[in-house]
Amino acid sequence: MDLNSLVKQIKKIEVNTNNPTVIYSSIWQLKFLYKKSPDTICKYLFREIIKLSKKKDILITAFINTKKLQNINIGKKKILTGYLAEYLAKKRSFYRTLNPFFSFLIIGPNKKKLISKSAKYEWGDGSLYDWLYKKNANIITIGTHPTNCSFSHYAEQKMKNIITYRYFKKINASFIDKKKRIYFSRNFFLRKKGVREVRFDFML
Repeated sequence: MDLNSLVKQIKKIEVNTNNPTVIYSSIWQLKFLYKKSPDTICKYLFREIIKLSKKKDILITAFINTKKLQNINIGKKKILTGYLAEYLAKKRSFYRTLNPFFSFLIIGPNKKKLISKSAKYEWGDGSLYDWLYKKNANIITIGTHPTNCSFSHYAEQKMKNIITYRYFKKINASFIDKKKRIYFSRNFFLRKKGVREVRFDFML
């Protein structure tokens, strides 16, 4: 089995070929499946993503640890959502959304527009997630479990009237990006303390 078979599988999933695509990935699984180094796999996927981005927007999760947010440089913090995101973040062709909690790397026709997209609620109307929903985006998980997909929070907020294990909280914060201090304010639909989280940690 070679890496070309991976691309063929992705193309089969992408029914809406011109719609945006969001990628959640873990190279750890692919490393053993294809017997290739993480860098070799990322280099191959990078080449394919560049091809796709000529006609559509591609988003890759680039979340970080935000426990000590106030004095961090978001561009220098280790990305926790996979080796692929770490690899792509070093490429100049990718832009990054100015969001310290749910940041995305973006490449494609609308990347300049999308990096500054903001809303009162992180998963509410006018948010990046709302834009993806309305554009009927493709969501692809590569080597990671679907429960690692943050898009489920958008669905939870849509059903807020019957969701009892989450609550709204406004978070005000600031961080550094390219030597500039950015002030951030957003409402999140957070999980209540004591509620068990379903999580599968396959990240590399």
